Amino acid sequence: MKKIMATIAIVMLVVFSAFSASAATEITANEQKILDALSASITTSNGTVTIPDSNINQVKQYLLKKDVDATEVTTILAKINDAKAVTTTVSGTSFAQVYDNMPAATRTKVIDIAKDAANVVGATLSVDATAKTVTITDPEAGTFTLDVAAVKKTGVSGNVAMAGIASVLLLGAVSYVIFASRKIALSK
Repeated sequence: MKKIMATIAIVMLVVFSAFSASAATEITANEQKILDALSASITTSNGTVTIPDSNINQVKQYLLKKDVDATEVTTILAKINDAKAVTTTVSGTSFAQVYDNMPAATRTKVIDIAKDAANVVGATLSVDATAKTVTITDPEAGTFTLDVAAVKKTGVSGNVAMAGIASVLLLGAVSYVIFASRKIALSK
């Protein structure tokens, strides 16, 4: 019985560590400042909005592949603050709405600031206004595409949910086998 319970515990540990181990923790303290600045709310003329988590995660994936030094981080943080300052006159209650409501001159200014920030680390930033995407291309880190109109997802991700369901089913199946074998042993 102890061996079976130990096996169940090990299987559950492996299943749950499979999705938690996939989250890389190689972001430096300086790089985390960039993620924190992007995660902070953005003031608009009628409230605040945030950049969708999916876009922040894309930036995190970029930073995991690209080393950014303290000087570059300081410059990028200044560019993020410059871009946020430009949006204070734009109305919107979501990131996509702010983008849609931006006058052409303001949008151009924000794009230019973002391009300058990308140049700091040797990357190229391009914008597809029709598809509402921003693409960052870096010779070292690859290409990343951010969706400006992304819908913020909430709740448990599919992988985490599936791992939890699989663990519960596995635990139930093993429990059934244990109780069934015990019942058979007792009936003899």
